[in-house]
Amino acid sequence: LISLFMLTMAPQSFAEEMMPRPSGNYYPNIKASLNDGFFVLAEQQARGVLRSNPAEDQAREAALYLAYALWGQKRYSEMIELLQSYNGEPCFVYWRARAYFERKQYDVALELFSESKDRMTGSLYAPSSLRLRGHIEQLTEKLATAEATYLQFAKEFPNHHEAIKNQFDLAEIYTAQKRIPEAIAIYEVWVAENSPKISHRAELKLAHLLYTQGARENFDRARALLSGLAASSTAPLVFRIDAYVDLAALEEKADDRAAAMAALRKAIALSPDAHQRVPLKLLLARMLLRDGDTVRALKRLEECRAEAPNEIIAAELQLEKADALLHAKRTEDAVDAYQIYLDVAIDSDGLARAYFGKGLALLELDRFVESAAALDK
Repeated sequence: LISLFMLTMAPQSFAEEMMPRPSGNYYPNIKASLNDGFFVLAEQQARGVLRSNPAEDQAREAALYLAYALWGQKRYSEMIELLQSYNGEPCFVYWRARAYFERKQYDVALELFSESKDRMTGSLYAPSSLRLRGHIEQLTEKLATAEATYLQFAKEFPNHHEAIKNQFDLAEIYTAQKRIPEAIAIYEVWVAENSPKISHRAELKLAHLLYTQGARENFDRARALLSGLAASSTAPLVFRIDAYVDLAALEEKADDRAAAMAALRKAIALSPDAHQRVPLKLLLARMLLRDGDTVRALKRLEECRAEAPNEIIAAELQLEKADALLHAKRTEDAVDAYQIYLDVAIDSDGLARAYFGKGLALLELDRFVESAAALDK
């Protein structure tokens, strides 16, 4: 559920951040439309150029702009079809790989990069291609090759605007490989950075690594990092909220439930809108359930449902409430709560979970025929 909230809050993907903007000598009006995010207009403009029988170099530039416009509209199959007729220039290779990446055809994208490795070197698209390739390798758990790609980027483009993000990605690779001291060393460098935005992010990453991967003696260092960031009046609000959330997880791991709940409540109090408050209240409700405090957990879940920013989130929270009622042995109420979810939901995993929960609740009530029917479904 929290991942779903993050998707609604952060429309720009990792890959969008590293994406180069098409450049050229012609058609500044199309370029302006793309820069302003008017992808439909840019598509119309680019297609108009291509219908006018332009010179070859002008046609190639218009096709590149058209590919970008189609990407902006998530029309990835059309991108692939368009770009198949163009040769292996780095710009077209990148956008073809980009389209395959968006369609999660990762092997095809990696093959394209492999085939064009020599042509890509030294081109405008070289850094972005390395970043995209490394990201795909990381997604597909090719950790050794992803490490090599990120290291190549660091060596060849030390002053690139993605250089720091590349270092953070490399630290994640080291973490996944259980090379914790190497990951810590990267974060330690950036904690000392003069830029608050970079140092705050490094503090969060370092603290998280210390209490999730390190021994309990690292908890004090992690707690100090998180407490200092959370209490900072000059740190951006998003970092302060994240620090309180991590601090809550640390304190729960340290078996101090009171401190964990206090940290979560501070995060909730800082959150300016429902998109941030609701998942945090859900975390608090789950913590209360783990403590056996069903009454207050259900109260929090009701608050979440009342604040839910859309129907999909409201339905997910209804399922959470039903599970909580079942956990609290309020089986009649649980049956009704599961049915409310079943009446509105379409997600297959959620439906399965609801039918299973309803079946268990009916079984507790000795309503065996209805229980069997729910479990069959």
